[in-house]
Amino acid sequence: MPLRILFRVWLLIGAQSFGGGAATSYLIQQTFVDRLRLFEPVEYAELSAMVQLVPGMNLLALTTLIGWRLGKTAGLLISLAGLLLPSVSISLAMSAAYLGVQSLSVTQAALRGVVPAMAGVSVATLWRTV
Repeated sequence: MPLRILFRVWLLIGAQSFGGGAATSYLIQQTFVDRLRLFEPVEYAELSAMVQLVPGMNLLALTTLIGWRLGKTAGLLISLAGLLLPSVSISLAMSAAYLGVQSLSVTQAALRGVVPAMAGVSVATLWRTV
């Protein structure tokens, strides 16, 4: 896979799933196993299991491992940059915007709806993993 395409794939994953967690895990699996078919489901499960063994952030370890498998050192660096660039940028922009609207009632109501939504994503990811 050309490095520019690998970067674009990770950029899209990062832009859709800033904050990590179950949503990012789901998108990585969906992208590399189901859509691009770069890994077989069993191979992806092995990669995912390997990163559970190391301390630290598992999604970054998985990104690093996938990047290494697809492009050695350059693939590793491109993958991390692609995943983290939108996440960091979006987080900074949202933090700045939130300062201006944090006390509005509509903001408080929206925050109460986040927990059930993330619970649903977590259940869907668990189901796919099982």
